[in-house]
Amino acid sequence: MDELNQFINACLDSRETKRALAVKMTLEGFTHQQIMNILRVSSGFVTKWKQAFLLSGVNGLKLGYKGKAAYFTEVEKQQVNGDKPEQEWPIHYIKLAPYAPKQNLIEAVWLQVKNFLRNEWHLLKTFKITKWLFEQFLSHFVLHSSHLSMYGTLS
Repeated sequence: MDELNQFINACLDSRETKRALAVKMTLEGFTHQQIMNILRVSSGFVTKWKQAFLLSGVNGLKLGYKGKAAYFTEVEKQQVNGDKPEQEWPIHYIKLAPYAPKQNLIEAVWLQVKNFLRNEWHLLKTFKITKWLFEQFLSHFVLHSSHLSMYGTLS
């Protein structure tokens, strides 16, 4: 039970937390109906994750799919970049940190755009104005992030 409690306290994904809570409630004597009402899950959900926990411990409650690694094959690199040296390639592959918004440059851009629009909420009377402000922000945007250096030179 201690391992389950530690997993619940450290869990960052709500789906894993719900699984663990269903198991914990079952082990504490709650009925399926009580768990279903509290967590808004089915009886099958409770049974499935209890069995997974009994077979594999907290590892059985974790999400199984972690995404596919993105990459260019050598053939694709050749098709896009030709015989040019790497410094002259029109497209570069930059591996971004998965599930780490603080290190992902795209997330950094969106965060600053959203903050800008939140600060200028009083001007956002119509979607047309919102879109125009959004475009203006991006056209004058310069990304300043302490994490830029980890990706090398960007152009």
